Amino acid sequence: MNKAILCVDDEAIILSVMQKKLQKYFTDRVKIYSALNAESALELINDLHAKEIQLMVVIADYLMPGMRGDEFLLKVGNNYPWIKSIMVTGMAEKEIIEDLRSRKIVKAVFYKPWLDDELFSTVEECMDF
Repeated sequence: MNKAILCVDDEAIILSVMQKKLQKYFTDRVKIYSALNAESALELINDLHAKEIQLMVVIADYLMPGMRGDEFLLKVGNNYPWIKSIMVTGMAEKEIIEDLRSRKIVKAVFYKPWLDDELFSTVEECMDF
């Protein structure tokens, strides 16, 4: 299994639930990784790239301590332009979301609590299965 998805959220319970649901949905088609903050996620992305693991999608929370999700996804897009980004949020302002969309930084934005089927189908589109 060489394809991967990375979930990033500072709330451990949300991260755990998202990771488990994605793993159940994608079963053995893709490996699901997680990180509790943007800095750890950037290190993990670099490690996965060095190991030639094909990170296809990053799903990140907007409001995290240290580095917000929009800043993080911009860095991911600048360094790894082939990785598709999805944001989940409970607090992002509409202007920020529209800016991310207009600059094509994110493929989609989901408000918490998201609908699993919508998230899964969007991730699957990004994965090009």
